[in-house]
Amino acid sequence: MDSQPKKLSALEAAYNVLLQAGEPLRCEEITRRMLEQNLWVTAGKTPEATVHARLCVDLKKKGTASRFVRTDKATFGLNPAVTTAPNSTPKPPRRQPSLSVASALARGKQVGGGEG
Repeated sequence: MDSQPKKLSALEAAYNVLLQAGEPLRCEEITRRMLEQNLWVTAGKTPEATVHARLCVDLKKKGTASRFVRTDKATFGLNPAVTTAPNSTPKPPRRQPSLSVASALARGKQVGGGEG
């Protein structure tokens, strides 16, 4: 039986790091935290480049549906439009305000329920 926790993909590990950080981080910092916390394992010689490439590919493929956003050069954060809290419900869109009586009259609309 394997007692070691399952290692995450680079994107899953980056997501966890950014979720914990609560703010955008540079790729070097994301990668450092991923490795320090044993969230991700790589035999590559340039792990920062790998993480950067994976984040860029995810953004290019998914666009605004990506869980990530680029906030600056080599700096990434979480996309607030995609990464909502699990038990939160999205806010409904705001309704357009109805016309005021003065606006309705100015537009030539009949106001009130009266006839003529």
